[in-house]
Amino acid sequence: MKRDRILVLFFCAVALAFITVGPSCVSTEAYTEQRRQKLLEMYPPGTTTRADVHQRWGHPKWNVSEIRPASGWTAATNAWIRGRALNSEQRTGKAVQRIESQLAPNGISGGLCVCWFYYDEKDLIVDVEWQWHTD
Repeated sequence: MKRDRILVLFFCAVALAFITVGPSCVSTEAYTEQRRQKLLEMYPPGTTTRADVHQRWGHPKWNVSEIRPASGWTAATNAWIRGRALNSEQRTGKAVQRIESQLAPNGISGGLCVCWFYYDEKDLIVDVEWQWHTD
């Protein structure tokens, strides 16, 4: 009887472990894209303004806020920002005038992420990105 109870508890623990670990079996790229798609649903391009994003986040100052150099993103001194802007423009086919990012909690996992917002000349979202804060 006691042995049966121990086996049941053991298998319940294994099942719980599989349920908990299961989502992490998704590749990093797939998870990143899932999170990006969720951000696109929350902040639809072409209709969501920068002011909308700022109001929703409640942050007076963003970790990153860069404006497109007069001669384009290829002239940006920060290679990391330059690459993100050019990748967004290639991905969407739309010009990026401003990039902003902010550190945020990643859902209920307890981890942190960075959300990137790309705006056009009218301060409307053209693209978003999600990344782990350690990337």
